[in-house]
Amino acid sequence: MFCVRCYNYCYMLRKFNSKQDSYLLDSVPFRYDTAVSYLDHAAYVISHNGKEELAVQDVLYPNEIPYIFLPRSQKLWPQAHILWTKKADMEKLKKKVEIKLTVPIVSEFMYKTKKFIDLEGAEMKSFRRHVRQFEDRYSYSLKYAYDRDKVKNFLDKWLRQQKVKTESFWDSYNYCFFCLDNRLKYDIKTVYIEVEGKLVGMAMGSRFDSKRWVGLHMKVDYSYRGLSRFLFHKRAEMFKGLSWFTLGGSGLGDSGIEKYKDELHPDEKLEQFYVITGKRI
Repeated sequence: MFCVRCYNYCYMLRKFNSKQDSYLLDSVPFRYDTAVSYLDHAAYVISHNGKEELAVQDVLYPNEIPYIFLPRSQKLWPQAHILWTKKADMEKLKKKVEIKLTVPIVSEFMYKTKKFIDLEGAEMKSFRRHVRQFEDRYSYSLKYAYDRDKVKNFLDKWLRQQKVKTESFWDSYNYCFFCLDNRLKYDIKTVYIEVEGKLVGMAMGSRFDSKRWVGLHMKVDYSYRGLSRFLFHKRAEMFKGLSWFTLGGSGLGDSGIEKYKDELHPDEKLEQFYVITGKRI
């Protein structure tokens, strides 16, 4: 634990541990960044005024460690940095504290699981066509466990295919290896796909609660047409009993990620804002 000074306050900061800090998970909203695996990978616990809240290092401005969400205690609202703030939360803040800065950031993309399993209706026509295209063109096999060294070699090749590598890209890439090495600990379901004995794609997901799950990672060899949609479909099948899932945000600095998630026709797109507050009103 160490002390972080902000304005005239001193905050105690320590790394989040889901076993020790499980009580902080009771009220977290359904988001990509509230998957327990992600919190153990990246989150901190800020202690101030006798209260503890979740925080995370800002990917773009690493000297900042904002609260991940609106703090539960109003005592912590003045002179705070809050990373993912909903419009409804901003209205609450405006009644209690000065809003010094509001910056629109990535939206959260959420979907219904069933449509990616059934592939029915006009909305899924393009997605369905890509799935069939892959099924008809390639001789493939699905696996649900794989040699780590072979996965590492595949990810190295995948990395070389990427043209846009932002700070958030590297955060996600490192988190992918964290998930890979802790699949059993967090009950992360993974599907791998081979074409003619060669690993060409993988997708991960984990249960959030009794009704929802998080689409953690998907990596594919882009030279195989229709592969990403096909693998998306197969991952959804692993979570057949859960009704909703999130794919997280739109990707800071990478418009291609937002375009891809929009093309999947989100059932809910939640706007979020980075907020800095001032003194109490």
